[in-house]
Amino acid sequence: MSSLPRSAKRPLPVLTSAHEPRGIEVLLTVALGNTLLSPFYARYVAGLGLCGDERVLDFGSGSGVCARYLARRLTRGGRLTCLDVSARWLETARRCLRRHANVSCILGHITTPVLPDGGYDLVVAHYALHHVPVSERETVFRFLAAKLAPDGRLAIRDPLNEWPSVVHDQEAWGVSAGLRRASGVVSRYRLAGEVYEAVYVRP
Repeated sequence: MSSLPRSAKRPLPVLTSAHEPRGIEVLLTVALGNTLLSPFYARYVAGLGLCGDERVLDFGSGSGVCARYLARRLTRGGRLTCLDVSARWLETARRCLRRHANVSCILGHITTPVLPDGGYDLVVAHYALHHVPVSERETVFRFLAAKLAPDGRLAIRDPLNEWPSVVHDQEAWGVSAGLRRASGVVSRYRLAGEVYEAVYVRP
């Protein structure tokens, strides 16, 4: 496993602060996620090919809409950990996932010691990395990569309009972190626009 850069071993401002959404933002996100955007999440999770027994980390879980589809597929003893720096988003996710006994929600950043390196079969960053300041995205990417068990996968989905260089950036970071890119495709959705969907594997 590639060692983390020296800068990654220091606390990062973006990881120790949180954007706390306004009430209307939460309401709209949940409402759209449960209606018009529901297929956007459901089909993405279905395409991850989960067997049901995986240990999954959902980085930047937000409202929990995507996590709900992940939890539904972990039916053979799998576990889902939702991580977010926002107390309000995490509470929203807890309500969304309250019926799933195989889910735990953690308030904190990717450097928290309770998230073991090499402890996850799948790490999902769904519409999360583009919220990280440009100067710190590579560091966060490498922390995510460090959480993967051997043969573990890192699945990332981000909008191109928010991150035009995403394809080039992630390709370089994946190589640097010792990951193999298993897939990478630019897709266009009616409501979401162009997004980049990539999966990286820990050899």
